[in-house]
Amino acid sequence: MAYFDLFREFHGIGGDPSASALFDYRQMGAIAFAQVMREVGLSHLYAGLLLGYTTFRATTADPASQQILESLGTGAEWSGQWNLGIAAQYDDRDDQHYPSKGADFNLRLNGSLESGQQYLVLVPSFAQYFALSCGKRHVLAWKAFDQFGFGDLPLASYAYYGSRTTTLGYATGEYVDKMMAGLEVELRFWWRLGLEGGLGVGKVFPAFDLFGRQPWLPGAWASFTYKIMEQHDMRARLAVAAGKTGGALYFAIGQGF
Repeated sequence: MAYFDLFREFHGIGGDPSASALFDYRQMGAIAFAQVMREVGLSHLYAGLLLGYTTFRATTADPASQQILESLGTGAEWSGQWNLGIAAQYDDRDDQHYPSKGADFNLRLNGSLESGQQYLVLVPSFAQYFALSCGKRHVLAWKAFDQFGFGDLPLASYAYYGSRTTTLGYATGEYVDKMMAGLEVELRFWWRLGLEGGLGVGKVFPAFDLFGRQPWLPGAWASFTYKIMEQHDMRARLAVAAGKTGGALYFAIGQGF
């Protein structure tokens, strides 16, 4: 269960933020989900069901801007939907916090059947890890991330490029649309301190047949890491990243993927 109350900048929908007027808005929401999973068939493969309830609202001071938010499925009044879905995961990584080999596949499919608010969100991701030397001193990691939305999506369920587990170097909310796809790769080196370097590219788009018309969004980053928990191999990470429209500084506990 989670509640959020965020102040965001609206940059429009799609791969060209300059096409819409910029304005600030407040996005609020509450999410409650129950998930039951069990191992099915193969070792490390789990699947199960999701049941939850989501409610959102978005407000801004300007009436014209508020109409834009209303047109994107989230208005000034609270609006909620029951959600049903399925989830699957295959995870044979050697470590959850700092893997050096194995793969991690996740799939979530959930949506609403409420009249006038019918939508579906499909979120697949796949990451793989390779030890380039003995132990975890040199690791190559790559990840494909996707999100596909169909129907009358609330704004909070759109794909936000630059959010956690996507390409670094972009402000969350700068590039938003119903769908998103991307790929990132990272080299990780560890001595007493860690050094990482990565590249990523992706795009947002409104539908599969319009994928080719949207611009690519590349990013690059470098990170310094420090092991803060020896037993669980947990690391703090400070990253500097650059994207198509600027740069960003990040501090986080744990790996991006």
